[in-house]
Amino acid sequence: MLRRCSRLCSGAAPALCRPVLTAVPEQSCQQQCSQYAALAAQQNSSSADEAAQELHRATRFWWHDENITAREGAKIVKQRLNLIGPQKAPHLMEVVRRVKTPEDAEVAMEVARQYALQRAHRQQHDGLSPNMSYIILKSITKVSVDKALDVIKSSRELALTFERRGFRDIIVRASKAGDLPAIRRAFQLLTATGVRPNTDLAYCILRACFDNKRPDVAVGYAREFEANGVQIRPAMKEMLRKAEADLQQKRQAALQEKAAQAKASAQSADEQREEASSEQEPVTKTE
Repeated sequence: MLRRCSRLCSGAAPALCRPVLTAVPEQSCQQQCSQYAALAAQQNSSSADEAAQELHRATRFWWHDENITAREGAKIVKQRLNLIGPQKAPHLMEVVRRVKTPEDAEVAMEVARQYALQRAHRQQHDGLSPNMSYIILKSITKVSVDKALDVIKSSRELALTFERRGFRDIIVRASKAGDLPAIRRAFQLLTATGVRPNTDLAYCILRACFDNKRPDVAVGYAREFEANGVQIRPAMKEMLRKAEADLQQKRQAALQEKAAQAKASAQSADEQREEASSEQEPVTKTE
């Protein structure tokens, strides 16, 4: 059976994809179309391979150029991931090393997230080593405590593993900035990730509270540490003892003041009632 074939081969190169206007057997037409599509796919694959090889040659040692910023480096690494495939960790570490602003930290996190997706696709679920994870966290902590806390919160998604030293850096930097809420958040993430605080970490948290004029918060943390069996340094224990004694005195003084105010308020109310009562008594006329 003969028919006129005007089929266009989708995805084929323009030079190969032309309408066939001659009468040909139906089976022959389908074979020609399949051959054109296969040849076009080979050409596209060859072009992609050439582009990947060219990108690899041009950016293999991109980190040698110190003028490349974190954002530019992130763009290069993303291109390598998309065209070439999985990349070694030094590419990610070089992006992190160039982080200078919170915005740079966000870009570095995007690259780390793409790294994690690539590793998961290859069924590599071990993640980056604790040392590499610490370097990433330390670089981001230097520019933004909040971004560093976000990294810890997304540690499972980013395939990163953190230890006590990473939390210590965040607590020390937050203390210098007077950011006690960030210290509380770091402590909550510490317990949520299963990292047990030790004596050194407890000292950093308590010292931060005293340095920022919040001995009451330090006493609260100390009770949590003691309840969980965390040892506290003797010198810090003495500071806590004095702080707790001062707080007790302040509480007693506040209670006494409150009682005095209540007594004064009651006396004032009694005087007002007596005055109102005397004004309402009838006046007797005398002849």
